[in-house]
Amino acid sequence: MKIIKNFIEFDFVEFIQDYLSIKINSNQFDQNSKKIEFGYSFYSDFLIETILQNCCENISKEINYKIFPSYSLTKVYSKNEILTIEENSNNCDYCGIIFLGYSNDEINNVSFHLKNKNSTEEEILLNVGDLLFIEKKQFNNISVEMNEYLSLYSFLYFVSEDNLNHIYDGRPYLGFPKNP
Repeated sequence: MKIIKNFIEFDFVEFIQDYLSIKINSNQFDQNSKKIEFGYSFYSDFLIETILQNCCENISKEINYKIFPSYSLTKVYSKNEILTIEENSNNCDYCGIIFLGYSNDEINNVSFHLKNKNSTEEEILLNVGDLLFIEKKQFNNISVEMNEYLSLYSFLYFVSEDNLNHIYDGRPYLGFPKNP
């Protein structure tokens, strides 16, 4: 697990918020998202996939091993929902969770609860624009209950050199929709 502070600068976070707001207002979100009761979901959004593509080298330097892009998923959660991470069996080895803010502009951070190997719980605080990078074995150990009306997260999924058959989540390129 690694926290990368200021992974996305605040001005660019505001740009992403405005961009996704326009997409929601024009009904351009994943219509069949069953994982979220009220919020919205964006699989393979062009802007977020561009971030995914361009961050691999910098994250690889931070964690000291090479990673490659698999796919991105951005979610808008509503109050009382639980943040969950996609657990596709082979499609990813790592996940980067970017906290992009709440509908309440007064709150600038979120608290994650992560259970470690000894089943003790660790609290992780992320500010807007921070990225929490975790290995797949930690995916089911994260829980965050949303306390604000709306909250926004982007999930960047990566594969290692040993799993390159799942680069781009089986798509020909980033930005393509997933085949059913």
